Amino acid sequence: MDISSTIKRFEKLAVKCEKEYAGTFEVKNISDIDYGKLSFYDLTSKRHSIREFGQEQIDYEKIDDAIKNSILTPSACNRQPWKVYLIRNEEVIKGTIELQKGFKGNAPLLILVTVSQSYYGSPKERYAAYVDGGMFGMTLIYSLTAVGLATCTLNTTFDLERDKKIRNYLEIPDDEVFAMLIAVGNYPESAKIPISKRIDIEEVKKVVN
Repeated sequence: MDISSTIKRFEKLAVKCEKEYAGTFEVKNISDIDYGKLSFYDLTSKRHSIREFGQEQIDYEKIDDAIKNSILTPSACNRQPWKVYLIRNEEVIKGTIELQKGFKGNAPLLILVTVSQSYYGSPKERYAAYVDGGMFGMTLIYSLTAVGLATCTLNTTFDLERDKKIRNYLEIPDDEVFAMLIAVGNYPESAKIPISKRIDIEEVKKVVN
């Protein structure tokens, strides 16, 4: 079978990735930005995932403020099915990250967002917990940014074995599904940010007349 055309497409993509999509850039004085005074559009454009946090102690009043704001997130029939676990113990953070198998940075705090499936009563709502949890998690990330805290979202799409291990390790009830883990800390003075090229609007937008 001739796959030369496929190879050419991959070679072209590899060159494009090397020039436009790969590598890092440094943001200096990132801790000096007053995120709370930014417009929402500026906040979203200046927020970056941080994997190496500053050494200062986290102000947990800021965490509470961010959670309170996130409770305003829309949810199906206003059920507000979210649970937020603050993992503060250093050894528990380390153990959770080892089970998560993805994050390589330091994390002064881990936040686990779960959603209780007991709020949904029909098989047709089988995806609703993940939609509600994802929306809440995104609001929480931007709320944490607005109060001046850095974040990095960690994947929680585990297989059954890891799901059970993390659930047992953190004592999460069986009716709660994992929405996301968020590493949280203060901003360092400067940070290396992975290049995260965004696709063009024309690849996203579809007008239906």
